[in-house]
Amino acid sequence: MQQDNPPTNAEPGPQPETRRNALATLRHRDFRLLWLGQLVSTMGDQMQTVAIGWHIFILTDSSLQVGLVGLSRVIPFLLLSFIGGAMADRVSRKRLILCTQSVLMLTTVSLTAATVTGLVTPGFIYIVSVISGAATAFDGPARQSILPNLVPRNEVSNALTLQSLLRNTAQILGPSVGGVVIGMFGLGWTYGVNVATFLGVITALLLMSVVPAPKGRASRGWDAVLGGFYFVRNEPLILLAILLDFCVTLLRSYRVLLPVFVRDVLVLGPEALGALHSAGAIGALGGAAVLGSIGDMRHKIALMIGAYAIQGVFLIGFGFSGTLPMAFLMLAGFGIGNVVSEVLRNTYVQLRTPDELRGRVTALGAMFTAGGPQLGQVNLGALASLYGPIPAAFLGGTGAVLVCVGFALLPPMRRGMKDERAGIGVL
Repeated sequence: MQQDNPPTNAEPGPQPETRRNALATLRHRDFRLLWLGQLVSTMGDQMQTVAIGWHIFILTDSSLQVGLVGLSRVIPFLLLSFIGGAMADRVSRKRLILCTQSVLMLTTVSLTAATVTGLVTPGFIYIVSVISGAATAFDGPARQSILPNLVPRNEVSNALTLQSLLRNTAQILGPSVGGVVIGMFGLGWTYGVNVATFLGVITALLLMSVVPAPKGRASRGWDAVLGGFYFVRNEPLILLAILLDFCVTLLRSYRVLLPVFVRDVLVLGPEALGALHSAGAIGALGGAAVLGSIGDMRHKIALMIGAYAIQGVFLIGFGFSGTLPMAFLMLAGFGIGNVVSEVLRNTYVQLRTPDELRGRVTALGAMFTAGGPQLGQVNLGALASLYGPIPAAFLGGTGAVLVCVGFALLPPMRRGMKDERAGIGVL
């Protein structure tokens, strides 16, 4: 298919702002290949997420153990993210993603084999999670920082919106299909399907054009690893946006509550678990579709903070849901707030960061934005073990709202919102 614009592997220069629909960004061949490959692979990942949570819960009968699986994944991720970001700024990002996806596929192969043969234990699942977390520390920075190399600068926001559409579409279909497959065929088949889906993104990467390593002065010494930190400390709104996401997700990472909520509150089985895993993604999918169609928005900082606060409100509502439809509705509302906050935060970070630093800045952000949910699962898992899922949801949601109020009162945030009201573009 002929492209409207020629492909580009270097970051494009400034271009006139347009209100192009996000779906039009798929006309860029390399971005379209990566997007479609990730769609297939992420669906498999979501199936496996549901399967692992259910697997650990039936093996241990402990919500805390479900949260500890997330912790076993996030520890190597946090330890290696800076190195992963530095590599994403020094080598071909396409090749780096290809290597990490191959490693992740092999870990899933081993999990499938152990489950089918009956040799799987909680400890084995923890080991798989550790290896997966280490691979993701290299995969995430490369995958995020490659986007501005594949589309024009004025379409980066559209590309990020499409990434959110991708992820949330996968979160709708993956958990739903995963719950059905677990119920009908067992956990081994679910892991096996995920192995097959890795071929989607690997094939897409092989078909893409060459994406060279980022240009610019090669960093040395500590700057080669910590360059992202040095840059962000002079950009207070970037730093505060990252920290806001971390603090909120530390309190509202509800997925760890779903197995015990489904079994003990709703008194249902894995099919309902899959449906609730999809609920937030359905809301996010609708929110992303609206974001992709309305173009630029005013008062972005205030909207971002409000979107984070809404997540806390809907988490409280989820905790007091006594039926599956009400719980589903609350999590769908949560998803709308999640996607709005995510797209606004990521767009600002990507566009304000030079290409030669983007991998390291993305890695720094990922340590917080990906580490927060994993640590948050441990947090809410512990609260659920001590007090039950309903108090855990209430405490987490209330804390998230209070965090948003506190961040809104910080001087840099207040100045940013004041500048936006005066018509000065900040985000």
